[in-house]
Amino acid sequence: MHIKSCILMTLLLGAASCLWAAESSDSAKTNKFQIPSCRCSKIPEHSIQIDGFLTETAWDKAEKIDFRGLADGAIPPKLSFARLLWDDQYLYAGYL
Repeated sequence: MHIKSCILMTLLLGAASCLWAAESSDSAKTNKFQIPSCRCSKIPEHSIQIDGFLTETAWDKAEKIDFRGLADGAIPPKLSFARLLWDDQYLYAGYL
């Protein structure tokens, strides 16, 4: 169970670091950054299977968080996004 928690925390921290995006080029000159936010939906316990696939319907209903470039806010060349869910015991982070 400890390994799953470590893997989940690593994924969450990786997703969070990818979410920081610079504002438009005018705002970038003043070194202001836009802090992303999202709504994290609560789900019933045991409704997510940790298997590497986001096939449960809860993932489809979760808010999509688009990844952006850290320095310039650029959209990545390949489809990339994350989704967050939680229950009474865990925070789940899934990304594509």
